[in-house]
Order: sequence, then structure tokens, then C-alpha cells
Amino acid sequence: MPSIAELIAQHREALLQRYLEEVRRLPSARDVRPQDVLDNFPEFLDALLALSRGQPGDPGHLKRRLEETHIGLRLRLGYTLEDVTAEFVLLGRLLSRLWESLPPAEQPTPEDIQRLFDELQAAMEHAVSVFTGYSLEDRQREKHALRRMDALAADLLQPTEPPVLLDERLGALLAVLQEALRTDAATVLLVEPEGQWLRPTASCGLWATPPDRAPVPLLPPSFVAEVASSTEVLHLPEATTTPLALGEGVRSSGVHSLLGLRLWTRGQLLGVVYLGTTDARPFEPRARRLLATLVEHLAGLIDRVHLLQQARDARLLASEALRPLSPGVAARLSEERLLLAVEATGLGSWDMEPTTGALHWDERCKALFGLPPEAPVDYATFLTLVHPGDRERVRGLVRRALEPSGSGTFRDEYRVLRARDGSEAWVAATGRAFFDAKGRALRLIGSVLDITERVRERAATEREKNRATAILENISEAFEAFDRDWRFTYVNREAERILGQPREALLGRGQWELFPATVGTRLEREFRRVATERIPLSFEDYDPRSERWFDIHAYPTEEGIAVYFRDISERKCREAERERLLLEQTRLRELAEKAVREQQRTLEVLEHGEAFFLLDKDFRFVLVNENQERLSRTRREDTLGRVFWEVFPTTATPDSPYWREYHRVVEQKVPVQFEAYFAPLELWAGVSAFPTTEGGLAVFFRDITEHKLAEQFRERLVGIVSHDLRSPLQSISLATELLLRRDDVPESLLGGVRRIARSAERMARMITDLLDFTRARMGGGIPVQRRPGELAELVRATLEEFEVTHPGRVVFSSGRGPYTGQWDFDRLAQVVSNLVGNALKHGDPHAPVEVRLDREGTQLVLSVKNQGPPIPEELLPHIFDPFRRAEDSSRQGLGLGLYIVEQIVLAHGGSISVSSTEAEGTTFTVRFF
Repeated sequence: MPSIAELIAQHREALLQRYLEEVRRLPSARDVRPQDVLDNFPEFLDALLALSRGQPGDPGHLKRRLEETHIGLRLRLGYTLEDVTAEFVLLGRLLSRLWESLPPAEQPTPEDIQRLFDELQAAMEHAVSVFTGYSLEDRQREKHALRRMDALAADLLQPTEPPVLLDERLGALLAVLQEALRTDAATVLLVEPEGQWLRPTASCGLWATPPDRAPVPLLPPSFVAEVASSTEVLHLPEATTTPLALGEGVRSSGVHSLLGLRLWTRGQLLGVVYLGTTDARPFEPRARRLLATLVEHLAGLIDRVHLLQQARDARLLASEALRPLSPGVAARLSEERLLLAVEATGLGSWDMEPTTGALHWDERCKALFGLPPEAPVDYATFLTLVHPGDRERVRGLVRRALEPSGSGTFRDEYRVLRARDGSEAWVAATGRAFFDAKGRALRLIGSVLDITERVRERAATEREKNRATAILENISEAFEAFDRDWRFTYVNREAERILGQPREALLGRGQWELFPATVGTRLEREFRRVATERIPLSFEDYDPRSERWFDIHAYPTEEGIAVYFRDISERKCREAERERLLLEQTRLRELAEKAVREQQRTLEVLEHGEAFFLLDKDFRFVLVNENQERLSRTRREDTLGRVFWEVFPTTATPDSPYWREYHRVVEQKVPVQFEAYFAPLELWAGVSAFPTTEGGLAVFFRDITEHKLAEQFRERLVGIVSHDLRSPLQSISLATELLLRRDDVPESLLGGVRRIARSAERMARMITDLLDFTRARMGGGIPVQRRPGELAELVRATLEEFEVTHPGRVVFSSGRGPYTGQWDFDRLAQVVSNLVGNALKHGDPHAPVEVRLDREGTQLVLSVKNQGPPIPEELLPHIFDPFRRAEDSSRQGLGLGLYIVEQIVLAHGGSISVSSTEAEGTTFTVRFF
């Protein structure tokens, strides 16, 4: 049974070659020299061999020294922790392949294998420790402190009565932080309800009482305010000489160094924690990380306690129904407190009334903006003094502060151009909005401070840092650095080339301002994650602006983040092309599968739909569906391959419509539809036949026997109506006419005779309409007898009949003719009479009915228009349906008039339409083509 040492010695050169090939495929090794990729791997392999053999000396110490050297080189090359651990994972995989294929009896012992992987795990933990500065001891200390904090806060989070107060436990919780960070003192300040002051709440160690004796404003220049506005751990190396304001108890306690971090959760500031040591010393990165973890946990505990207290308060208010303080009194108290606070700080103060735009500045505020004490100001004046580069941002922050749904606070640092000389200055401003009971902003009150010197010092520091990083100009990767406000602090030449802008246009300006297209993208999310979580990240991202792919490595720094990136577009194009080919292959396969499925569905539809059969060019059966089998009472096995005329010999004559139409489809390549009696099956058939690309025909075959019987019934009905009803009606009409002519008929009877005559005339019109309706419904439409004639004369003659009954009501006009054509004069007179009669009946009795005849190109257009109530909108789509009458019409007809009008127009090859509105009236338009 060989040992791992023997396997390494036996395959050493092959292992080295294989490792170099595999590791160079990792993204981190691109553009790295082969000697740097291999580094001290041969010596590290020898150290593993020595550990496996148990050689004398201290091979473990050698292995650890080699790890430190290797990790140091990787740091200089810009590797991430993930890149380094990936190398150790690859080494373990290559080593395990040495014995995986061997029989079990020839593999190393489990103890030997365990020892190897323990060493590799130790190497990866060593890398983690170097990259993060956090050892196993540090992690254990962190877990122990977190458990103690949870135990101390347990009863704070219980709904006990009376509740345990947060202030009573903060001292003990703070002591856990002090002990874990090994400092001499610690204190915590919590934000007051107004949101502009920090209240000293608890302290421990040398600070038996809080070093800050009174509430501390959130405005600079104080160490506490700096901590509250920073997302990073802040270190003050020497508290005795700093120009920043400190609590009275800090210097008197003998504390020299301070380390602070804000309490922050759910996007809100809860307070500030800072610790002190009696010796002036730096704090290692691992100490900063431990503080960040514990403070974050403490912020979560405080937030949960606050939420629990709010729930208790809500229940108390609901149960006791306490009368709330009036909004006016509350606003006055808040305003008075704010004014007192501003006066105490010695800052410039301002007061704005949003409803009027009025702005009130004290003398200090006016001096900051370069204005004399007597100068009037308003909101517009203020905006003109704000630097143009900051103006829109400031305007937006003020607007959001005044929104009821906003935070109600204004806080910003911005540039101003002093009125007296145009010089540029930086100011820090903060404000608080006050709202009435309806959520309307009444006041925005705040203060302002000149921070020009501080900004200039910060800029000088950044310039010094840029000079120190000149070496970055010589690397092949692009490099850029940002501060905490996402402003560019450095870009090298390669970054200038890729970004397409000189550094002068980038430095000092914001990433999201210069490249707004990156807002909301993965680039922004990953950059912000690096900044907030303080972890390095590597990812690939596509820039649609330049249409290029980049390999990006981002690292947290004290000032913000640093980013290395390089163009990998060519590689991504190759990968995309491979992906495109795979997708195209997949798409073609899916299309083929879809075509097969559609063909199967088509066959299923044909199989179960109407009777269907397919004939080739020789009229042989190719396909027969099941309904054709049922209808023809012939099995498909008995018909497939046989000629149609052989299966149905009675149709095989030139006089047969089946012979004639089927041959027409095959010879002329045109579809046909016809109805004919099919003697072999003793039924009437409706046939639709279509030519096929192979020269045959596809036939759909329907049994329409019942339809034909219904037609015959309708024809008999027409005979009954036209003969059996009209004959007795004519006798009635003739008898009434004779009675009306006689002189010996008493006057008392003449009224009844006249009513009978009118009823007979109405019945005659109804019978005529019914006959026309029946003819139209039989499929052939209303028959017309055309002859040459002039349409204008026909319309004019028809309208003359209305002059007797409606004198002066109908106005006729016509454009330039001619209006000759082939017309059925009687039928068209029926159209004009019906349309004009309806207009007179339903239109405004005091407005004329306008009839006009025009020519539009090759079309003749006849329109009938009347004023009056419009046709109901819901009735318009059905106006030409049979048996439709207006709701206000009398029951003197069957509702067939407009239906028959449409059928007559269609019989002449024309069309009819209607429009009806309150403003334009109702117009029927007939077009003859």
C-alpha cells in the first residue's frame, strides 16, 4: 500500500506540468507570467511529501513559510481570496487523482489521506487569515461576545410587565464590547426623537459616567458627529490634540485613542458607540471588523427593543384612549426646542415657509453666503447662490424633505458661490420639516456651517494618495478608485482609455452622475455590496454603452473601494458564438418537433372533423377520415388506392356535377364549392374541393339534406304567402274600394270600411316585405330586373310623392353627374322611399330631411340625413337586422324595412352604412360601385 509521499515522488514532474496547465485556465491567471503562476509550488509539493513521510525537522514550519510567500505574491498580483483558495482546491483534486483509479488495496491509508487534506485545509485557513486579518481565535472571541450580548438582552425582548428598560441593560452590553475589543472605556449615545441630537445613554470602564455630559448635535465639528455620518469605523489616534470637539470626560479620563462606529439599521441612525484606550495606538483590521460585527448586532437588538416598546405604547394608547396633544402645541414646542439648539451651537440658522417660498436667514447664515445683514433673501435667491453643479441635488433634497412620505429631514454638503466676490465655499446644512395634521409642510428650519477648510484638507489628502499610487499607471489592467460618495479619486491611463474620458473629466465627479446608465445594474449592486459588506468581489459585467465585456475585481478601502478591470470582449464573443450555435441548434430541433406536433394535430383534426378524403391526380383515394367512412358507409380499406369513379360509378358521367367540378379542380388548379344530390348515398351534399401541390384534390363533404328540405319548406311557404294569402286580401281590398265608391253606404259605416281598407294596405305591404325577406334568406338575395336609366331622375320622381304628405320637408340636391347605370327602378324607389319615410317619421319635425346624390370617382353616393334624437348606440350594430324596430315606433310593420333596403343595395353590388350623433344627426349612406 503506497503512501501519498511515494505517489508524489513518483509523479512529481507530471503533477507540476498538469498543475501549470490547469491553473492557467483559471480566470485569475490570465496575463500572469508562467513563473508567477507556478510560484513556489514545487517547494510546497516537497513540503507536503515531507509531512506525509514524517521526516525529521519542522516541515510544517517550512510549509507555512511557503504559504505566506505564495499568498503575498498573489496579493501583489491582485488575486482575491476566492482565487487563492481555488488553487489549493485544484491541488487537492490533482493529488486525489493519483490514487482514485487504483484498486482499494493499493490506495494510501485513510489516515494518510486525512493528513494531506488537513494540511490543505490549514493552507486555505491561512489564506483566509491573511486576506481578512481574522484568525480562528478572533472568530471564537466574536461568537463568545455575541452569545453574551444575546443572553443580556433576552429579557429586553420579552413582553414582561413592567418591561425591562433598555437604558438599564445598555451598560452591561457595552461592557461586552469593551472586553471583546480590549479597550479601557466605552460609551453609547442614542438619537433623540427629534433626530438632530445624540443623548449620552450608557458608559463603562474609565468612563463611569458618560464622557459627553449633555446631548451632542449631529452637526460637525465633533468626533461624535463624524462617527454618526460615516459608514466606516473611525479611528482618532490622539484625542488630546485633535481639533474635533470631544466630551469633557474624554480628556479628563486620560484616554488617548478613540475608535467609533455608528449604530445603523433599516436605513436609520440609532446612535453612536465609541471606545477609548489610555495608550495612543493603532487598531488592527481584525479589531475594526470585530467592532463592526458587534455594533451591528447591538443595533439590531436596540431596534427590536424600540419596536417592542412601540407595540406596547400602541396598546396603551388604545386601551386608555388618551387624548393626543394638539398639533399646534406640539409644533410650537418642537420649534422652540430647535431654535434653542441652533442658538447654542453658534451655527448659522435658516427658516423657510414652503407655502410662500419666504426664507429667513440670521446674520451668520447671510455671512456664509457673502450677503450683508440687511440683504433680503428668498428661496430663489438661495438657489442662485448654490453652485450649478450641486443646485439640482440640493433642490431635490429640499423637495423630498417637504414630502409627507419623506423623512422630513434635509442634510447635505454642497458648494456655494459667495455673493460678494463669487468665491467658492463648502457648507454643511441640516434641516427639519414640520407638518400640519393634513400632512402639509408648514416650516423647514435648519442650520448651516462653513466646512471649506475641511473639504480642502480632504482634497489635499486625496491628491497625496493619488501621487502615492503612481505605480498603477504601469499595469496592464484598468484601475479606478472611489470615495464613500462614489466620486472618482483615481483612474489610471488604461481606465481613461476604456472609459473614453480623460481623468480631468472624471476625478471628483460621481460614478452614477457620469455614467447614469450603470444605475440599477449589477455593477452598482456589486460595488455597493463591496462598500457596505467590506468584502472583495470578482465578477464579469457587460457595458451596453461601449458594447464590451469586462472582468472586474473590486476591493474595499479605507476611503471607499478600488477596482481593477480589463476588457474580455473577445473571449465573451467566442463564448457567445458557441452559445448562439447551441441555441440555434436547440431552436431548429424545437421547430422540427413543433412541425411534427402541428402535423399530428392537423391529421387529428382531419380525422375527426368533417367528412374528408384526398385524391391524387388520377382520382385515386390517398386518405379517408372516419367521418367519410361513416357518411359513405364504406371502409377506408375498401377505398384506399381505388379510383373515385370506380367506387362511386353513378358519378362517372360528364353530366354529373361531381365529374365536372372535380375535373375542373385538377385541370384548372382552382378551388370549387357546390351543392348537388349524391345518388349513391341518397343525400344532398355540400362539397368544397381544393387543389393540392401534388396535382390531386382535397375534398370536404357535408350532408346538407336537412338544409335542402328546409329550403323546400320555405319555397312552399312563399307559395302560400304569395297565393293563398294575397288572393283573399285582394278580394278584401276590392270590396272596400267598391263600398267607398257607393253613395248609399251610411256615414256611420264608412269609418269602419276606411279602417278595413287601411289595414288591408298595411297587410299588403307586410306580405310584400315578408316575400322579399324569404327570397333574401333563400340564399339568392332579392331578385332585381336592371335596365338602363338615370338615377337622379328616379330619386327626384320618388321624392315628389312626399310633397303631397310632407310639403317642403324634403330637400334634394345633387352634384355634377352623370348618374346613368343599370338599375331596377322599382326596387331603388323602394330604397329611397323607405329611407326618406324613416327620416320623416323619426327625425325632428321642424327640420328638413336632406337627400343628396354625388359622384366620388367611380362611385355614386346617395345620402339621406335628418336631425333629431340619434339612434341608440347599442342599436347601431343591428340596425339592418330583420325584425328590428325602434323602441318608440308603433307596431305598424314587421321591422323588415332596413333589412330589405340593405338586400336591394347588395343586389345592385353596393353597400349601405349609417352614422348617428347628437351633433351631426342621422345619415344613411348608399354607395354604388
